[in-house]
Amino acid sequence: MTGLLDTMTEEEIGQYPRDGWVNVNDSLEVREFLSNLPEDQLIKIEAFRQKTEQAGRRELFDEFINNLMLEE
Repeated sequence: MTGLLDTMTEEEIGQYPRDGWVNVNDSLEVREFLSNLPEDQLIKIEAFRQKTEQAGRRELFDEFINNLMLEE
């Protein structure tokens, strides 16, 4: 990661504890859903979140996570 606005790689994300990826902007339902995922899936989802936020397209992440939750 070279700056605050850069996204982290999955490897960089994996170096931090799971609890560090709880996003206070997520609903309680989303936080609960993410906390129950295997770590490898959580890392991939967090990397996607960062990419969409950096691109100014957070709505893509929200749509993705809502669809994923509906599949469960």
